[in-house]
Amino acid sequence: MKLEFQLFKPGHILARKGQKQVGGVTSWERLRNVTVVCAISASGQYIPPMCIFPRKRMTPLLERGGPPGSLDSCSHNGWSNEEIFLDWLQHFKRFCKPTEDEPVLLVLDNHGSHISLDSYTFCCKNHIHVLSIPPHTKSSH
Repeated sequence: MKLEFQLFKPGHILARKGQKQVGGVTSWERLRNVTVVCAISASGQYIPPMCIFPRKRMTPLLERGGPPGSLDSCSHNGWSNEEIFLDWLQHFKRFCKPTEDEPVLLVLDNHGSHISLDSYTFCCKNHIHVLSIPPHTKSSH
């Protein structure tokens, strides 16, 4: 069985069906948002998410109560970077278990943190085939 995963920054707002007004939450402080990295296959399989907090160091309090198997990290602005993305790739590999006979395809959204020699080398050595789509080419649905 081959698995195909996509990693996108969501551009949609989730709400109950038929709801005409959707509430929103805005951070009080600039650059204080948490990034959540998710991967879901076309068949509906998923790996536990990665949460990236806007902090210098992780604390056990932030890790408490998250989804089982989730990965937590931090950066100065709460965004992904090349080092954090490599950590996520290792997390992805642990759950997908790609092999030479059954590699996986990872579709990325062309974010700058996905482009590094270390990430490329890791994917090549671990049977993860990467397809990075150009900006603004995802479905409009």
